[in-house]
Amino acid sequence: MHQQAGTVARPTWRQRRVRHTIITVLAIGIGSLAVAACGSSGSDSGSAGSTGDATQGKQVKVGVLIPGFPKDGGFMESAANGVARAKSQLGGKVTIKSITQVPSADMQQALTQLASTSDLVISIGGQTDEALRQVVKSFPSKKFVEVGGPPDALGNLAMYDPKQAEIAFVAGALAALTSKTGSVQFLAGVEIPPIVNTANEFAKGAKYAKPSITVLPPGYTGDFEDVSKAKEAALAGIARGADVQYQILNTGLKGMLQAAHEKGTRVIGGPLTHDCGFDPAFAGYTKSDIGFAAEYAMKQVLDGTWNAKYVPFGLKSSTGASDIVACTDTGSVKSRLSQIMDDIRAGKIKTV
Repeated sequence: MHQQAGTVARPTWRQRRVRHTIITVLAIGIGSLAVAACGSSGSDSGSAGSTGDATQGKQVKVGVLIPGFPKDGGFMESAANGVARAKSQLGGKVTIKSITQVPSADMQQALTQLASTSDLVISIGGQTDEALRQVVKSFPSKKFVEVGGPPDALGNLAMYDPKQAEIAFVAGALAALTSKTGSVQFLAGVEIPPIVNTANEFAKGAKYAKPSITVLPPGYTGDFEDVSKAKEAALAGIARGADVQYQILNTGLKGMLQAAHEKGTRVIGGPLTHDCGFDPAFAGYTKSDIGFAAEYAMKQVLDGTWNAKYVPFGLKSSTGASDIVACTDTGSVKSRLSQIMDDIRAGKIKTV
C-alpha cells in the first residue's frame, strides 16, 4: 500500500499467506469513450525511461493484480473502484483482466499470466514488489506500473506513489487533536519500509499538532487481512491508553472497529472515505485514491505519454487523490488540519 523514502534501502519484502486463497479472473470489456488527461502528476524522480508509444491509438490490453479482497473497505477496494470507473470512462479503447485475492507465494505466477496477455500490467500494493520485479525482467517490451511500492522506477516499470505517509502526518494531527486520553497509536499489517515510513509520519504529525501527546509504538499484525489479529492488536493499544488509532489494513480494519465498538474508542479510516456518521467509531478518514492511480496509468498509455518514472499522487499533485475528512464538530480542529495540509503543499512541513 505504500510508499518508501528514497534513502531507505529496499530489503526483500516478505508476506504471509492469505488464508482461503481465491484467484478470480475477470475479463472486462469496456464501454463509452472519454479519454482525458488526469491532472498534474507532480515532480518526477528515478528513471524516466519509456517503452515507446506503440499502443497509442490501439485497443490496450490491461492486466491488474489486486492481491487482496476487492471489497475490503480499504486499499484493495479503492483499486477495484478505479477499475470499475475505467470500465465506464475509457470506452472500447481498453480491455481489462483482473486477478484478485492472491497470496504472496502465487504473486509471481499471477503477474506472469497477466504480462503474457497484456500491454500494460498494474500491480496494486508494495507487497507485490518482489514478485513484480522478477516478472518485469522477463517482459522487457511490456509496460508495468506498481501502485504503492518504492520510488525506484526501472526501464519499463513506473512507480505510482499514493503518498500514504504524507497524509498519515495529517492523520496523526487529527488523532492528537481529538484524543481525550492523550495517547494515540498506528496499526498496520506487514512491517515493510513504506509502512514504517507511514508509522513514523503519523507520529511526527501527532507531535507537531500536540507536543504533549503520547504516541504508542506502532503495532504490526503480520497480515493486512486477519480480522482477529487486528482486533487483538487494537485492544492491546487501547489497554495502554490509546483512544484514537490510525491504520494501514485491508479487511483487518474490521477487527479494529470491533475493538473500538467494545471499548468506546475511535478509529481513523482510509483510504476510502465515508460521510461522517457512517459509523460512530470513525474519528475521520484519510483519502488515498489507489484507483485513481490505476486509471491514470491506463490514460497515459492510451494517449502515448506513459513513461517508466516515479509519479506521486499526494497533496502537492493537485489531483485530489489525497485528502482527509475530519468527523468533529470542532471548527478549530478542521482549520488546523487545513493549515497543516497547506503547509505541506507549500513545503513548510517536510514529509517523506
